[in-house]
Amino acid sequence: MQEPNVNCIRIKRQETKNLGSRTLYGDSSTGRSMGSRAAASLIRVACEQDDDFVQGLICLSYPLHPPKARSKLRDEDLLQITKPVLFISGSADEMCDRALMMNVVSKIKAPVKIHWIENANHGLTTKGKTLDDMLAEINEQTLLWIQQILKLQKG
Repeated sequence: MQEPNVNCIRIKRQETKNLGSRTLYGDSSTGRSMGSRAAASLIRVACEQDDDFVQGLICLSYPLHPPKARSKLRDEDLLQITKPVLFISGSADEMCDRALMMNVVSKIKAPVKIHWIENANHGLTTKGKTLDDMLAEINEQTLLWIQQILKLQKG
């Protein structure tokens, strides 16, 4: 995978840290599908540079493998991450086989939480649930994860 533009990352983080009279102590990277793969690459770089400002990674529908190509795992960045990670995926995601994801997660050296949305596909949609229902579930799991991260930091 191509190395992300580290200078752009540094500029973004510095701008985020300097919010005028407010002090921000940390940031997490978040993405959905390919965006979560890009976010994982950025977090890997931050981990390699011991960047304490970056607190974690949130992946919505991480594309662990191409559809119908489960042998082509996209796990290289994930295995290098040392910051906490939250995965939210659908149990029927054609790009994230549950058993394969559980195997990859077992190899990650950081605290990891996975939330499976039952019967949801890669787009995180499922019959019987509205968009508002899905967003409420995603938001609830994200908030719980952030609270867990804050508890870990306090020791």
